[in-house]
Amino acid sequence: MKYALIIMSSVHDELDQLRGIDLNLLLAFDAVARARNVTTAARTVGVTQSAMSHALRRLRALFDDALFVRNAKGVSLTPRAEALVVPVRAGLLALSRAMHEPAAFDPATSTRTFVVASVDMFTWVGAPPIMGQLAAVAPGVGLVIRNLGPELVAELESGEVELGVVPVLEDPEPFDRALQLTGSLRQAVVLRDGYRCFVRDGHPALEAATRIGRRMFTQLHHVLVSPSGKGPGVVDRALAKAGLERHIRLRVPSFPAALRAVAHSDLVLTGPTALEGLAPGVRSLPVPVSLPKHAITLVWHPRLHEDPAHRWFRGLVRKALRDG
Repeated sequence: MKYALIIMSSVHDELDQLRGIDLNLLLAFDAVARARNVTTAARTVGVTQSAMSHALRRLRALFDDALFVRNAKGVSLTPRAEALVVPVRAGLLALSRAMHEPAAFDPATSTRTFVVASVDMFTWVGAPPIMGQLAAVAPGVGLVIRNLGPELVAELESGEVELGVVPVLEDPEPFDRALQLTGSLRQAVVLRDGYRCFVRDGHPALEAATRIGRRMFTQLHHVLVSPSGKGPGVVDRALAKAGLERHIRLRVPSFPAALRAVAHSDLVLTGPTALEGLAPGVRSLPVPVSLPKHAITLVWHPRLHEDPAHRWFRGLVRKALRDG
């Protein structure tokens, strides 16, 4: 009992430190941190620029730090401000959801919107079956899909993103640029997928082929999906180990763009098997080099693990990806 009293006293002391802090100051901090521009932040919050400047002065006095420093485009965050971004945003989102969401979750009546971060393949392949299931069992639930980026961990910690759908390459030597997931996040592999070579029907060099030999593969022209427009792909590394290389003639940021290019040219795309049947006039052949599989992985923050709404949504996404 004494131990419990000490814990309660400690929590009370921490909460007591918030006494006198205007919640609007934290909203102002979050708006400026997002926009990196005082004028834009004021417009977002719905106050004048003068009122926002006054709030920033109070914030600087509260934290005894400059927080935001002017630059040519707006403001830059000091190290102290950078450290505050995730906890402030997480606290505001948690408070907002606690005030507006009922204790029990009923998908049939819920109007909640879930935010997912993933790659373009998920938007193209996964979103349609997910929306089909939502229409059937949760007509009021909304979905927002954001581009997957290196900031995913911070977005999950802050609560901006509730679920990541991440293709994790099952390779003992992952690319340096690959998204590194921390051990503190919850993860669940939904399915594993391999690769196929995609070519147009009537390709002059492959019209009657049921496979592509390595030599032919290296002689053909290829399209590579590369959001950054730089670097080699997993295929190029596999070829390099065999002392081979291919000619990449086109780089595009997404698989839909790559398949469209294949359908209207003699280019070859090496992409996930899940692309099969998505582009009229395009067929697939086995890849002539050994490639690691990629695991489609759901990623979420531990604090949402037992949340009824989140558990329901994870199950819906898992079913849609497996059945779709």
